Amino acid sequence: MNEEAQIPTGYIPPEGLLRERVVLVTGAGQGLGRAVAMQAAQCGATVALLGRKQTKLESTYDAIATAGGAQPALIPMDLSAAGNAEYESLAQLLRKDLSQCMCHGGVVVVSATLRLGDDFIDQRQGFFMS
Repeated sequence: MNEEAQIPTGYIPPEGLLRERVVLVTGAGQGLGRAVAMQAAQCGATVALLGRKQTKLESTYDAIATAGGAQPALIPMDLSAAGNAEYESLAQLLRKDLSQCMCHGGVVVVSATLRLGDDFIDQRQGFFMS
């Protein structure tokens, strides 16, 4: 009984599925990350756009705004090169600034491109747990 999970054919997310949620999307400036950010915004989320290139993030921001989505947050950051100070700033943004966008729930992190080892995540886990 090891069946692969699949989205049902013809599935349409309910209107407002992600309302009152913040979705942090890495790689949000292009490709899969941009597509995920656009869809999350269409489903009502406030999207935090994280990526390495400010101009690409701004393009995604503009597309979400033009489509009538909630104002996204721009987070230009290269996660693979970031140090503890950058991770602390990101954690503070998620805990304090973006949490004001939500009534309840949490921040959903969607990574289209992030591939980091377990020790890297273990080293920074404290920044995101509180």
